[in-house]
Amino acid sequence: MLEKACQEHGEQYPELPEIKNLFDEAAGIVAVHQKKEELILFPFIRKMADAKKNNKEFVRPRATKSVESPVDMLTHEHHRQSDLFQKIAGLTEDYTSPEGVNGAVKESLRLLKEFELRLHGHLHLENNILFPKALKLEKELTT
Repeated sequence: MLEKACQEHGEQYPELPEIKNLFDEAAGIVAVHQKKEELILFPFIRKMADAKKNNKEFVRPRATKSVESPVDMLTHEHHRQSDLFQKIAGLTEDYTSPEGVNGAVKESLRLLKEFELRLHGHLHLENNILFPKALKLEKELTT
């Protein structure tokens, strides 16, 4: 949708290509970020939860010394994602459609705003609930 908006209104609104580039960067971070969660963090958390639930000794995964490492990495990525969307919101005057634009631009801005809201909900759950619980659980299991 952003590609179409850029093609149709990119010359009239030169911020559109910049917005698309920022979104593309954010989307790329999200895609890689999800893989890191699925391959590194979530298995680590599942292993800790299993050890606690079944009263077993917790043995850290070989590739990761502490849950703190992936949490720090993912938190850094969350900050980068937030920064990119803050720039997009600034360039779009908080996702306000310029006068005289067609549906592609309006729909792109609506979808960007929706994406940002969902992203921030996801970031909140991880940063303020999941990550602190994972850090606390590791501390319980290793002390």
